[in-house]
Amino acid sequence: MGHAIKHIKKRNIKFENEEKEFTFDALKSGFDRFPSYCDIFQETHSTLLSGNGPLPEASRHFIARMACKAAGCDSLTKMEEQCFLKTGGSATWLEDINCVPSKLRRLESLCVLMTKSSSFINYKHIKKLTEGEDSWTLAEIVQALVIIVHFHGLSSFPIGTKINQPTTNDNSVNQAKSKQKLRKISENFDFSDDNNTDGATKLNEKELKRKRSFSEGEVLNKITKQVLSKSICDLNDHETKSLGVSNSIRIQDYCWDDQGFSVLSTFYSDIAVLLDDKFRAARKLSPKNDQPDNENEKFRTAVWNFVQCIFGVQHDDYNYKEINEALDDNLKDFIKLCCNNCSTSINEVLLDEVKNTKRAFVSILVMEARLQSELLYVLKAVMKHMS
Repeated sequence: MGHAIKHIKKRNIKFENEEKEFTFDALKSGFDRFPSYCDIFQETHSTLLSGNGPLPEASRHFIARMACKAAGCDSLTKMEEQCFLKTGGSATWLEDINCVPSKLRRLESLCVLMTKSSSFINYKHIKKLTEGEDSWTLAEIVQALVIIVHFHGLSSFPIGTKINQPTTNDNSVNQAKSKQKLRKISENFDFSDDNNTDGATKLNEKELKRKRSFSEGEVLNKITKQVLSKSICDLNDHETKSLGVSNSIRIQDYCWDDQGFSVLSTFYSDIAVLLDDKFRAARKLSPKNDQPDNENEKFRTAVWNFVQCIFGVQHDDYNYKEINEALDDNLKDFIKLCCNNCSTSINEVLLDEVKNTKRAFVSILVMEARLQSELLYVLKAVMKHMS
């Protein structure tokens, strides 16, 4: 029997730049152009973090904060730190990892693993959490994992929409800051290749020295090439190992409608229904009302299946060549960067050419398709543990 995670008396803690505190209202403002979707998103988010469920509210926010931090989304991390404290969480948990209850600490390694790829999770991880001291009940595990993947998906949205990014009307200041960002990024840029047996490929000192002399365009070119050279979804052969996902899912074998929804409903019926409604609402969105519905449908499906392809979820009945027909190169690069949890600094410099009218629309699709993909891996592992 797992030990309960008790509520801790609230203590105050100060953060730098509190005047720029990232709030849920700021996040929700990105959905303003889509009121129907905004309503269902808000209800789902609220139910997940404060509705029925075995975990205390403060613990849910701490798990959310854990997921955001692992995903590298600073704005959401700070938002969840504030929520954690407001719901009675102890500031010492944020200051010293040793003050965090061991039960919650047991979840951290799995959270980090899932940030790399939710395809890594399997029934053994679930079984391990249910055993030993400070064990978890299966209902607690399901709730915690749904919170983690919810915030993994959500982390793509502030990146894609650049919500809460500082702005200025001084173009010369903007240009100077952009060049500073490029210089810093080019000097520190490093992407690990999970499939590379030699580990992460790093830029050597000679390359860094040469890169410092690049013009802005050349630096952008170099960074973009490194980010997008990762083999994440080969549209010409999406069924091969080039997907970079060792435990891929075929929708024909395991999908949300037939298996995922059923498994989640066993533990968490309210959230299962809300997530289902949210997925359906996202699939009906349109960037402009004057576009033909069939064109919107083709575009939405292309974005959705492209994102799921990146996360190793394959649709055998879909012609992946349609992605190239529906999405231009800028949009595909934008989606890849969001899915890789790249920093807002990189996106701000690289992808300003993506139209603002499409930015929020595409970001919602990316967020929901990613959430559904990661959720399928989680629920598949839970189902196998139960069998």
